[in-house]
Amino acid sequence: MVVSTDDYAAALIMGQPVNASQDFYQGMSIMTRLSWGYCGSGNLGQWLNVRDHYLALQFRGSGINDVHYGWARISNIAYVDLYGHLHASVMLSDFAYETIPGKQILTGQILDAPDGLIGSQQ
Repeated sequence: MVVSTDDYAAALIMGQPVNASQDFYQGMSIMTRLSWGYCGSGNLGQWLNVRDHYLALQFRGSGINDVHYGWARISNIAYVDLYGHLHASVMLSDFAYETIPGKQILTGQILDAPDGLIGSQQ
């Protein structure tokens, strides 16, 4: 996944390129961190209470140069109720990846045509 400047997973908008020029983290990464207590609350990362943002993905096939790029469209909501209980939900709406190794894909792209973005007029 692509990481932002704060080392959390980046929440991208539709139409952003996913390719070799980005910084991919090869391990686990935190999407968001929410903390709360008597002193207040705070959060880190770009994924708290977002709708229809994209997580950029990179994965390897069977060959050494067999690198593919993709995305997952995710929404999430999290809040702390009056009793201090955390409520959170995450929804994976859809995903796609480029079948040609090394070829970029745009977030939201489902077809090769430039207007092949989710929700665009076709």
